Amino acid sequence: MRDRRLPPFWVRPPPKRFDLQILRPETLPKGHRFETTKDCATYCDRNLSSLNKCGGVADLISDIERCSDEIPCRQILCPHCARLYRRWFSGEALTFAQSAASRGIPMRVLTVLLAQASNENLPEVSIDALHERLRQRLRRADFAHAIGGTEADWDPESDTWTVHVHLLAFEWSEARHSELKRMAKADKIARAVEKECLRDHVKQVSYMQKFSTTYRYGNRYRGKPPAFPLKPAQMKAFAKWTLQYKFEDFLFAFGFRRRGSRLIRIPSGDA
Repeated sequence: MRDRRLPPFWVRPPPKRFDLQILRPETLPKGHRFETTKDCATYCDRNLSSLNKCGGVADLISDIERCSDEIPCRQILCPHCARLYRRWFSGEALTFAQSAASRGIPMRVLTVLLAQASNENLPEVSIDALHERLRQRLRRADFAHAIGGTEADWDPESDTWTVHVHLLAFEWSEARHSELKRMAKADKIARAVEKECLRDHVKQVSYMQKFSTTYRYGNRYRGKPPAFPLKPAQMKAFAKWTLQYKFEDFLFAFGFRRRGSRLIRIPSGDA
């Protein structure tokens, strides 16, 4: 068992050419830069303010308040730790994306909706079970390699959480995509699989893993609606769900395995 006194693997920064902190520097305007430590301090205050209204999460609040560079708290709702993990995740995904692009391997970023849940049911949603079902469907659709980040968003209009994965799918083809969509219909979730071409590796990969504690409400046809902090009921449900997991549990790796702080590609047919 890994000694928890040692720093987690994801604190190790990626190579400079794949580091979002360098590729999307703080000199860029907000929304275009990778979040800075100052941004994270603002997000942390917002999260703590929301959590203090929830009740029953005192230990989580204490962990986040005591988090430091020397001893990261490892809590999913800690923006400082989330930034370190996102930096690691994006660096690994960019490594393989740019390698595949140089070899002419077709790729798409897929958004795969996996489950919908109420506030009461969200803590019962199993990431492991959802990942295993997605692996089975990717295998049946004849995909071999994919990397993704798992998220949950709350929709205030339906009062529903949607758990989904932003997936960087390699060796993509229309036939494979169509088969994945066909199987996804069984989930009875509208738009279960959406795709976008990979035009800007850095920008698109940087959005593949987030741990957002906000929701958006407004007319989506007039641009991006404003973001609001999760309400106490939703924040408590989200906290109860994330407390069951480590950051790396949100990683979806198909045809890859982690070795130390690096992802290793498994040759097709060896998985």
